[in-house]
Amino acid sequence: MSIASGRRPLPTKIELIRIKKSLQVANSVHKILEDKRDVLLRKLDEIIEEATMSRDKMWEPLSEAYRFLYNTYLKVGPTTLESIAMTTPSQIDVTTDVKPIVDIQVPTLRISEKESELTYGFAGTSSSLDTTTMMMRQVLPHICRAAEAENTIFRLAKELEKT
Repeated sequence: MSIASGRRPLPTKIELIRIKKSLQVANSVHKILEDKRDVLLRKLDEIIEEATMSRDKMWEPLSEAYRFLYNTYLKVGPTTLESIAMTTPSQIDVTTDVKPIVDIQVPTLRISEKESELTYGFAGTSSSLDTTTMMMRQVLPHICRAAEAENTIFRLAKELEKT
């Protein structure tokens, strides 16, 4: 770039061509970024809707499971329930994977479908304990989906800030 006295480029034909090319590149990059922003916003709206539905699907069964847990607590007693809880494995198998959404790597969570054995006997327990256990297992996939959707929202929002 030719500079006249250190301030402005010289008004030459070559300089005009360079500036026009630079402007074309800047305009095309700007258009690409606008398109990316629009896609991110659309995807963000979809994921927010999905997260809302996942949370709605999660809260009702979870509150129902806690109601059954409360009833079990009253029927069985705190000592028995705590001893059952101590012998119950506190781990679940969750597999993670990554899927791209608009070139953003987003983790996915899946709970393994294997049925675990009940770790307590039937003597001294109530059927509400079995129901509580079953309900808690059924709500876990909804919790994973809600966590996955919220994580995706945060990642898309962070990418939207950059764009």
